[in-house]
Amino acid sequence: MQLHIFEPRYREMVNHCLTTGVPFGIVLIRTGDEVGGPAEPYLVGTKVRIIETHLYDDGRYDLSIEGVERFRIRNIHSEKSYLEGEIESVEELAELDQEYLGRLTDEARGLGEQLIREHVDSGEFGIRVLFPEDSFQLSFALANMLDFTPIRKQFFLELTETSVRLEAIVEVLNELVRQISAPMRRLTSQDLTDWISPN
Repeated sequence: MQLHIFEPRYREMVNHCLTTGVPFGIVLIRTGDEVGGPAEPYLVGTKVRIIETHLYDDGRYDLSIEGVERFRIRNIHSEKSYLEGEIESVEELAELDQEYLGRLTDEARGLGEQLIREHVDSGEFGIRVLFPEDSFQLSFALANMLDFTPIRKQFFLELTETSVRLEAIVEVLNELVRQISAPMRRLTSQDLTDWISPN
């Protein structure tokens, strides 16, 4: 994703990351303000690395970043202008029923591809939809694609079972596909009489 860094505390943080080569974490705010004052984060976030940077003359940054892994905050330190913390990796649990996971993965991928084709492919464009083959990666790619609220995305981020994540996503995808597959009544000239004038 792309970030624009303008707050002094985050400029300082980015400078530290670029100088030392360490990644930083993105966490959803539980309470407080996104800009300015102190904020309390949710305890599970995403570690990211900086891929590209553009530094403006006034000290602002444009960043391209890439997610590396999820983490859980164990301790927060507030000595600096930005928060630092001690973290541990969030590990995904092993799936006991690989056959069921495979069926879920195929269903989720198929529904995701169908949804994109229905919304985007009008016949003019040769669109080929490519989702990750890996079930774990697929679950996050679909969760990121769908228009969930931040707190709903946080829920998916904190889940540690790929099958549970895919079950919830498949339920949403099925409903979305049903909605777009429902027959639509086409507008007639009579419908448009209030909108246009034949003159």
